[in-house]
Amino acid sequence: MDKDVDFAFLADDAVIEEVDAGYRAKYRNSPYLQPIFGIGPHAAAVRLVPRVEDRREERREDPLGRHRH
Repeated sequence: MDKDVDFAFLADDAVIEEVDAGYRAKYRNSPYLQPIFGIGPHAAAVRLVPRVEDRREERREDPLGRHRH
């Protein structure tokens, strides 16, 4: 299946905490767990958002809670 998507950086701290909790639960015994909670990995976290054909017509909030201009 092919879909056109845009990448949106995660800006919602609650979502980031939820993702972190999932990693803690799944990889709790891994020696590589702690480094994934640093600033670098968090800054690289993205959400895939279905692409809207004509963004000029879309004026509502995006899925991450930010207003589009």
